[in-house]
Amino acid sequence: MIIPKRIFILIALWSITFQVNAQIPTSYTVIKVSGKVISKILNRQLQSGDIVKPDDHLIFDTKDAYVHMINAEGTKTIRNIPDNSPREFMQLMQTFLSPEKKNKASRGASTTNLENIKKELSYDTLLILGAGSISIDTIETTLHEPAGVSVNYVNKDKKVSKIISSKTGFNLGKSFLFSEEVESSYPQVTIMYHQDRKDPYFTPSYQLGSFVPYYVREAELQKELKVIISTFKASHLTSDKTIDEIFHYLSLEYAAPIHENVNAWLIENKVMK
Repeated sequence: MIIPKRIFILIALWSITFQVNAQIPTSYTVIKVSGKVISKILNRQLQSGDIVKPDDHLIFDTKDAYVHMINAEGTKTIRNIPDNSPREFMQLMQTFLSPEKKNKASRGASTTNLENIKKELSYDTLLILGAGSISIDTIETTLHEPAGVSVNYVNKDKKVSKIISSKTGFNLGKSFLFSEEVESSYPQVTIMYHQDRKDPYFTPSYQLGSFVPYYVREAELQKELKVIISTFKASHLTSDKTIDEIFHYLSLEYAAPIHENVNAWLIENKVMK
């Protein structure tokens, strides 16, 4: 049976239209809003957990306002909208059809080796959650006295240097690094491993990192991550993809995460069940 050329073209066009429509997400769930973003359909400001539909109009009050959203395709961010300029959400979604390239390190990256720890800490700013515990392979690297890991920084024109290591690793949490009140922003810290702190001039020391620690309101962060987790769970996506998306979101919104730290924090706070 020979299909007429006109019918064949109509079938092909219908097929292409169906494929494109199938790719366009029907809605997004809001993870976090920065600034004031108004939904015309909801007739109010967007907030975490809201569902945004394709035919919505979003109005941003400033150029700095933005909104993080998620669906089964992943996390998307809409930002840099001119003042008081309503935009069709459907138009903005067209840029979401191509998957983003996400620069992520391996979720299973081990931080026990000093070289691996140095790679994990090789950012200008690092997100630190909870106690910020980092383990060290003590078979390869001793932490017994007089060895140890120290933090060094300047606070209010005063030089601070203290040991932050235990028998198995060290901690980057706020209370471990800063025993006294700091000024409006946290100073840059330098983390050092010392083979012999009592003889620093004749035994080598090893710089593990020099960065600004970034701390967040962890209760709010838990709410944001639960939006990601529930969205992916409803779409029957694997836990590995969920973890990947969490790391992507943390890097996008806050600062570079430390994999061991985030994994431990997720388990400790029962964020993922």
